[in-house]
Amino acid sequence: MRLDWSHISGRIVFAGFVLEMAVGAIAQAQQPDTRPYESEEDLWEALHEGEISFDDYLDLIDQARWGRDTNSIPVSDWEALPGSNAGFLAAPDSGIEIAQLSRGTSDESAARTRWSWRSGYNGDLADSTSGTGYSLARIRTSDFTGMIDWRHDGTRGIWQRRLLAWQNHGLALQLGNIEPRWGRGLVVGRRSRLVGSASSAPISGDWWQPSRSRFNGLWLPVGESRAISSDLVVSDIRSARLDERMAALQLTTGTRSVRVGVIGLTGTVTRRDSAGTYAERIAGGHIRLGRNDRQVLAEVAVDRRGTTAKAAEVLWRFGGGRFHGRAWSYDAGYTNPWGGGPGHSDTRTVVLDGTTERFASRTAGERGFSLATRLNSEGPIFGGFASIDWEWLTHREGDDEPVQNAWTARANWKRGDLRIRPFARGCTDSSGTTQHGFGSSVELGTSDRRLNTRVELGRHNGSGTMYLRTSLSMKWTFSEALRLEPAVRWYDPDLHRPADGYWYFYFTEVITVASMLRLEAALVWKRYESHSKEGHVEIRIRMVGGR
Repeated sequence: MRLDWSHISGRIVFAGFVLEMAVGAIAQAQQPDTRPYESEEDLWEALHEGEISFDDYLDLIDQARWGRDTNSIPVSDWEALPGSNAGFLAAPDSGIEIAQLSRGTSDESAARTRWSWRSGYNGDLADSTSGTGYSLARIRTSDFTGMIDWRHDGTRGIWQRRLLAWQNHGLALQLGNIEPRWGRGLVVGRRSRLVGSASSAPISGDWWQPSRSRFNGLWLPVGESRAISSDLVVSDIRSARLDERMAALQLTTGTRSVRVGVIGLTGTVTRRDSAGTYAERIAGGHIRLGRNDRQVLAEVAVDRRGTTAKAAEVLWRFGGGRFHGRAWSYDAGYTNPWGGGPGHSDTRTVVLDGTTERFASRTAGERGFSLATRLNSEGPIFGGFASIDWEWLTHREGDDEPVQNAWTARANWKRGDLRIRPFARGCTDSSGTTQHGFGSSVELGTSDRRLNTRVELGRHNGSGTMYLRTSLSMKWTFSEALRLEPAVRWYDPDLHRPADGYWYFYFTEVITVASMLRLEAALVWKRYESHSKEGHVEIRIRMVGGR
């Protein structure tokens, strides 16, 4: 399966720290990944190498291109990605950050109309039939948000997402591809996609059933800032094999410092070929204590069989940094295709009763906790300003499974035009195999003219193999109208075995046609060290507009 269509042209350099995330792979556990990702190329290569799941890749690419979209993916779900609290992906280099409707958040910039549009083409020069096109557009006013996401796969057009949202006077309405997340997400949250997966046959991709639907329907929140508020979600997703329907209601009450809520959900998944139906009813309650800088959050959920899920989080921001701790526990039989609480992104197979349909759950039977801290220097260190963060993640996929750990430590030191970001990381998987590595990136220059190099050396203790990753990139702005961004990367998964590495060569040209319109063209060449493996050359063209 080719995934090049979702990697758009142009390098986007992320400000701040690097973002790491755990590996997700359908129906099997893998080692948690603590590799730093600093660009879209990093994410694409991690997906190509099987280090991150396709769902997480799509979400991270969205964040890289559009900034933190607090409705497409709620802020609380970004917090659930390991490492996200240590450093955030920045807004795209286009300077455009169009957030969708964000309840309970004042945004002075929303008072004016903001729009953005992207359209592009990706193709393999060796295969004229492999080209794919895409277009994504958003518009936002103080009361209204609209978004469409369309792709052409070479044979037909496919709607990926579309959303209409309106809010005013404490009332909000969203139609289309909605992303609700209540409490810690145990009942309604950032779910894995069930319908539309390879096993259930793809969604048609028409206007009524877009291909990237986590929830497809209506979200009606009422009275978010009032003493009593409510939320109603109705979702309907269909494929050639399955029909999935869900309705959920939430009621919350309290003050700005103490707020409690109750949730009820009912849903069905029906096989079209056999008419077998899986029916689920889930109830939950959640609480939030504190506000802004110090918060304690907890949720408990129970399904129709009496199995439970529990999660709690502590968030403490202080002058020099931040601490974030979370813990979770899911009974082995807890089944919820519509929830996505905190936990590791490994998945385990769950069979939906009455349908024989297999569901890849990220939470069933898992217990664990994670701790993360970020510290910023209050004064100069070696003449520059620095920050450091670390994270520890421990989880067990079942009572009879071994404990798995992952950790990372990173620093960021900046003085003038020089920035150095060293890091170290390690993890163990379910078989006891460990992996550890260390490295650093060094960046020199300004936002217009910059040179960046990075190297990482590591070891897989189970096999004793040593791996090496290196990269060198440049950004050179000749004028307001022209920018060039060449880059080269090398990855060798086993330094002791010859001819198993590969090169990536990138050359990107960015032309600013007008103040609100930019054209990007990139040539990408992948070349294997082994002559028996054939490389490929891609061309990527993108137009970006907005304000």
